Amino acid sequence: MKIGFSFGRCVRDIVNDVVKFDDVLMIISGTRLINREDISPMIDSYMHKIEYLVGCPRDKCIDIANRLWDRGLIYQPRLHGSIPNYIPKEYLWADIAPSPRNSNTAIQEAWDRYKMLVTLSGDPPNEPEKYWKVSDY
Repeated sequence: MKIGFSFGRCVRDIVNDVVKFDDVLMIISGTRLINREDISPMIDSYMHKIEYLVGCPRDKCIDIANRLWDRGLIYQPRLHGSIPNYIPKEYLWADIAPSPRNSNTAIQEAWDRYKMLVTLSGDPPNEPEKYWKVSDY
């Protein structure tokens, strides 16, 4: 599971299969989209920006963005009176839990050690296999 930090660049990564749609927990965006109809003009504004959607198929970008919107995966701090923190472009995605499709060994080892520490602390969650299993969605 991942949290993304840029609406346009995250859409790009999903369109280009760098990140799987089902691995997205949330995108924290600097946008101020009031309703679904605002998505298409926003995507259009990114279509000519080099680090955003240049070269990506417009229809696929809009489809991905609409799906993110429809599932409530876009959090926009500006809609709540806050300005999102600037995140450097190299920190586009944060892994929340390892995913078998895109995890490296270090992430999986860290996750396994975390599970071990929680168990040793004597306070594991009920049904740990349900919460700790890295599954193939």
